[in-house]
Formats: sequence, C-alpha cells, structure tokens
Amino acid sequence: MAKDKAPREKHPSVFEPFSLLLNVGLSVFGAIIGMQLITSLGVTPSTSIIGALAAMLIARIPMEIFSKYRSIHRQNLVQTSISSATFGAANSLLIPIGIPFAMGKPELIMRC
Repeated sequence: MAKDKAPREKHPSVFEPFSLLLNVGLSVFGAIIGMQLITSLGVTPSTSIIGALAAMLIARIPMEIFSKYRSIHRQNLVQTSISSATFGAANSLLIPIGIPFAMGKPELIMRC
C-alpha cells in the first residue's frame, strides 16, 4: 500500500524580504499597542489574540502580494512576531518598576 503524498512545500522563512519588512512593521505596531494597553489599563495584553487578528486581516487583503499569507505557516510567523513585540514592550515598562518592589526597595522608584 503505497500512499500518494503531495510534494512538500518549502516552509516559509521570516527572512524573505517582504515577510521581514511586514513583520518588522507589525512588530512596531504591536509594541505601540502593548505599551498603550499597559499604561492605560495596567495589565499586559493577551498578545496572541492581537497577533492572530493581524495575521488573519493580512490574509484577507485582496492583493496578489498578500495572497501568500493565506498559508497557516505564514500567518503563524506574523502572529509570533507581533505577539512577542507586544508582550516584550509591555513587560519592558513593568520590569524596571517591579524589580525594586520585589527586592524590597520601593524608595528606588521615583514618584511623580
């Protein structure tokens, strides 16, 4: 019983020029969203939801250059990059404030 297998496609790379540009742009956008949510709400956002929404929106843009993003693998690359940027930016604001509190040195934090 020989199974007919479809030829395997090459897994997409984040270093393809358009993918790299798109991921960097979305990461900057995600970082802005993350910092805005942490400063206004005081919580780190659910970053995977933001990334998934962005990836699905890109896949629905009716242009030839975005047609590759209907692939779940490319959507996963976009989702991962925006999610990590959003989470990293939000935590970059929390960690410098949280460490002095965790060490029992709240006087190291300047208050306005």
